[in-house]
Amino acid sequence: MKRVMDVKQSSQNVLEFGGRSVQLDKPVVQYLIVDDKVIVLLNSDEYDKGDMLVGRNVLAYDLEGNQLWRVPDHGLRRPANPKVPDAYFGIYLDEKGKLWGETPGVDIEIDPKTGKLLKRKRGY
Repeated sequence: MKRVMDVKQSSQNVLEFGGRSVQLDKPVVQYLIVDDKVIVLLNSDEYDKGDMLVGRNVLAYDLEGNQLWRVPDHGLRRPANPKVPDAYFGIYLDEKGKLWGETPGVDIEIDPKTGKLLKRKRGY
């Protein structure tokens, strides 16, 4: 199985890996390599007000540059804007290698294979 060895961010919206250049629709804030996937956090500030994708700003790509998944709506809302999901502002791997997405006050475990949301814990 091929593994992602090196990822380079060549511009705000472009990642290069596996001999491919992947153009994203929003600027990349952060990315992680998990197994044979590149997990990407897009800049939530770049979404239009009311855009439902703002809270789905974590995506995964395979070595060919194909999008594998985008996280589903997690259901977290703020009283000031109850229709739009809270954005993720960080992604990280914990000490056991599990993938987590950070939202305001709640961290959500994400299955790196499917993008499915697994569990929640109080964030910082």
